[in-house]
Amino acid sequence: MNSYLKKVLSENKFTYEGKDVELNDGIPIEEVEMIYEVMSEYKPKSSLEIGLCHGVSSMAICDNLKESDGVNHIIDPGLRINKYGISNLEKAGLKDNFIHYDNVSEVVLPKLLQDDLKVDFVFMDGWLTLDHLMLDFFYIDKILNIGGIVMFDNCEMSSVKDAFTYFSQYPSYHELTSYLYRCRYLIKQSGDKRNWNWHTNTK
Repeated sequence: MNSYLKKVLSENKFTYEGKDVELNDGIPIEEVEMIYEVMSEYKPKSSLEIGLCHGVSSMAICDNLKESDGVNHIIDPGLRINKYGISNLEKAGLKDNFIHYDNVSEVVLPKLLQDDLKVDFVFMDGWLTLDHLMLDFFYIDKILNIGGIVMFDNCEMSSVKDAFTYFSQYPSYHELTSYLYRCRYLIKQSGDKRNWNWHTNTK
């Protein structure tokens, strides 16, 4: 694990412009460890992340990509808070391994699709309403390579749980075993071959 990330997690805080900031809105260390395990197994070359905040998951993802000179595309507006995450990524020595889009995912994702972006790993931790999750996944499915992984945070929330249950029924995806209920993930096995009335067969 990146030494700076390990320090932030152990102290549960970081320093920004000489002042301590409590790490009160980051993913737990168990989830960080799972990101490392999954990315070590599947060895993605590029990634997409929705949500930045303090940059905990971003540091874990970018650290995994560093060995392959990969890039993590991070979508999250609001630099008032995201300045912390960007600062932490730079302090962790990962400034060359991410591109930050200071805009909302419903604006950025269509542009990334139009630009023919393809990624091998996606971490979804953005806006958590059901409609927003559906919209994000619509584009993610088109951007994610076959064999790629899409990981969902906050699966204990009803909106994320419902969205994940629906996505897991796509014939092109398969749920992989997760030991953390709040973080579940799918592997993309093929392109989308659903018929127009596919939804009638879902539960």
